[in-house]
Amino acid sequence: MNVAVIGNGGREHALARKCMKSSHAESVHVIPGNTGMLMDRALKIYPQWDGSFGQLGEYVRKQKIELIIVGNEAYLERGITDYFENVEGVRIFGPKREGAVLEFSKDFAKIFMKEYDIPTADFITFTDAEEACRHIESTAGPYVIKQDALALGKGVLVTSDRSEALQFMKDSFEVTQKVVLEEFLEGREFSLLAFVNGDYHNCMIPARDYKRAHDGDEGLNTGGMGSYAPVEYVYDEDLKEVERQIIRPTVEGLIDRNIEFCGILYFGLMKTSNGIKVIEYNTRFGDPEAEVLLESMESDLIEAVTATFEKRVYPLKWKEGVTVGVCLASKGYPRNYEKGCEVSIPKDLNCYSMAVEKNGSSYLTNGGRVLFVVKTARDKKEAKTRCYEDVATVHSDNLYFRKDIGL
Repeated sequence: MNVAVIGNGGREHALARKCMKSSHAESVHVIPGNTGMLMDRALKIYPQWDGSFGQLGEYVRKQKIELIIVGNEAYLERGITDYFENVEGVRIFGPKREGAVLEFSKDFAKIFMKEYDIPTADFITFTDAEEACRHIESTAGPYVIKQDALALGKGVLVTSDRSEALQFMKDSFEVTQKVVLEEFLEGREFSLLAFVNGDYHNCMIPARDYKRAHDGDEGLNTGGMGSYAPVEYVYDEDLKEVERQIIRPTVEGLIDRNIEFCGILYFGLMKTSNGIKVIEYNTRFGDPEAEVLLESMESDLIEAVTATFEKRVYPLKWKEGVTVGVCLASKGYPRNYEKGCEVSIPKDLNCYSMAVEKNGSSYLTNGGRVLFVVKTARDKKEAKTRCYEDVATVHSDNLYFRKDIGL
């Protein structure tokens, strides 16, 4: 079959490359993609897409695409699945807008969790900036503030600095009408992604994402600076707890609300002294978790997606060992940064283009998170060492990376 992946970053490159390895794929397209993805020569991109579903539908028909996998959450919020669900001959993997609300509305997600007794941090939702600021001034930190909108992983602030919290709260009301203030949780984070269709779910192995810009989890939140899988501190009994107290109540809650959901449901979790709690839901593959999970997965992605459509048992198979991935980002990210800086990438490097632009025989930076390097080895220590050895082969005067991924 002909397959299309929707989005333009490292996650979409990973999804596309994984599809290319499937015996079921005749051609794989990334829409709009980025030109750095052309390091995979058989991959097709459509950078001319203007973002409209009408033009996309024309391309899908012309290319005889039968399966669409939605990578980027912004298109789910806009209703891409609603648009394509009745297009004959095309299956689209990703929830309709009513299901994607679990991600793009933090307030909805918190209310949903409270209603169905899903463990999460206590919270207050504010609709007035002055009231929110008065509350911050009257309470001690740490403060966990979340904008009620999609923000590419950067609409969250965790800080003990009251002045910083107040400024972020004021700034947040310029981009959203609601802001959630959460209880600060202590523990160890991990992500669990599941293929979901109604009452059907099929879980991947746990992964860890590093959200802060700098070593030691310092600096601002980013879209993710690195990841590894599986996670050594998540045990079988933990996964049983997540299944019983979080996954099952979530899918049952969606059914109870008559919300159709077919796609990836991402559980951002915190392992605390009082049990495992939900930090957030995402309604698509995580980025950069997708890059390490798909690298680790031996199973055929198209088969896993098809099994989800059909609600068919499909045991996922995984490589032995651990996969570590490191993001190389433009200096200044997630704030101001330059584009158009040259990057030297070895031809045989196992990496994904997050925001690389091909310029003749060379590559240029074209965004904040630029390149994602991955490596699988027998254990985390070896995978980390070998991954950073590969990172060192990438040369640019304008990139930085965290040096503690895998610690």
